[in-house]
Amino acid sequence: MPRLWDALGALATLTFVGSATLLFWGPGGSGGGAAAGDSASAAADPGAPGTDIQAGDEWIGLYFQDAKIGLSHIARSKLETGGWRYALQSTLKLSTLGLDARAELDLTADLGADLALSSFVVALHAGAQDFRGRGQVEGGTLHLKLNVGGAPVERDLALPSPPVLRDLLGPAMSRQDLTLGRKFTLPGFDPWTLSADPVEIEVIAHEPLQVMGEVVETIRIRQKVAGLSLDAWLNGRGEMLRQELPLGVVALRQSEEEARWGMAGEAGISLTEAVEIPVAALDPPPGARQRLAYRVELGRDAPVTLDRPPGQTFQGDRLVRTLETMGAGLPLPVPRGAFSVPGLSDALRADPVVQADHPEIRRAGAEIVAGATDTLTAARRIADHLHTVVKFERRGGIPSALETLHALAGDCTETSVLFAALARGAGVPTRIVFGLVYKATPTPRLAWHAWNEVRVADDWLSVDATWGQLPVDVGHIALVAGQWSQQAELLAVMRRLRMVPLPAD
Repeated sequence: MPRLWDALGALATLTFVGSATLLFWGPGGSGGGAAAGDSASAAADPGAPGTDIQAGDEWIGLYFQDAKIGLSHIARSKLETGGWRYALQSTLKLSTLGLDARAELDLTADLGADLALSSFVVALHAGAQDFRGRGQVEGGTLHLKLNVGGAPVERDLALPSPPVLRDLLGPAMSRQDLTLGRKFTLPGFDPWTLSADPVEIEVIAHEPLQVMGEVVETIRIRQKVAGLSLDAWLNGRGEMLRQELPLGVVALRQSEEEARWGMAGEAGISLTEAVEIPVAALDPPPGARQRLAYRVELGRDAPVTLDRPPGQTFQGDRLVRTLETMGAGLPLPVPRGAFSVPGLSDALRADPVVQADHPEIRRAGAEIVAGATDTLTAARRIADHLHTVVKFERRGGIPSALETLHALAGDCTETSVLFAALARGAGVPTRIVFGLVYKATPTPRLAWHAWNEVRVADDWLSVDATWGQLPVDVGHIALVAGQWSQQAELLAVMRRLRMVPLPAD
């Protein structure tokens, strides 16, 4: 269950991407550029005056509770066209399931002379998994070419305005009026999750900050995107000097020596364990219960909806989870009239991760559900099959249904993504669910997990192929249901959510 996405969001997601979302802002400026002879020294000095982009390098260290978990190197160079190239290379070292894991993230973006995005290339390498993609902006269209788990995908996205990469907001920021109290919105685009959520910016302070041994005057801004609220401190050129990231991770501008220090020979940090929720032991355990109640502390502005009837209801601060009852499945193929249900069409959709339209996925799904005449029977067959043949194994990076089908190995994310692809390919409306499950050992806690929901005659019904449950036990608490990329919404909940089991009544 625990994995890189649990901690950082599909590092695209990644991140727990994430989200993505977790890559820090690239540097920027107000255009014009400086002479090459002056650029390297100016770029290395975060307190150097000026507002123009400077060619050169920046180094950033990533920390969790004062422990080094990663670094980023940012290189800027002037193009012959008058534009700029930004190359970001990030390394994260984490521990998951007791094993050290590294993730390498690369992003290269070319900007025009007006600092508008013209193209980008991204790559993620984490364990055995690999993600690559590129984008080209032409007019109001973003042309994407992706490769997830060996499956190429091409897609065109229509955008109302030129996109700004969420990982590279600095250049766009430097063109803005950063007067104290000003608010504005940038058209953000996340290449890791292919989401185009706007980024809301508020200038909240002008304040001094100690950076690389000197006090620098900074502009403190607050960014709001996809339910997250993050603070960052910038200099006059738009270069990021400090940023507070989700899960309590902090990014700091440093010298190359400082940024590299602590990256070799030391174990990674388990962010997954850090964001689990300790609870009192449950006796009897969830598998022996029909009902389980919690008192919840979360906050009013949380982006997730805890009220998810019929199996999960939330009123005031009380969440009640009851064992779902199984009725009849929807006939296969799903009747046209059923598509009046909100979200049903999306629950049959293929995407770069859930490759439900790939011939291999369709063929495998058809073989597994052969003869099934309703969605419940088909879902049970797919869940039983995956629970039997998929070997539980720690994976990293962005999941791929096709890759998991080939490897027959993965954790809860790979299993739920493959389940969704096989089910959707066979015509069964399916959602991916992200939330919490009760685990009794080594200490009682609520751990992050992924499972699925399928549409049956009267409602959605939960299924956990990793644990071999249909429906799931009452120890499963759903927070987000839909597409794989929505797991990034959990970043706004982690470390804020508290749950206390209540006595049976």
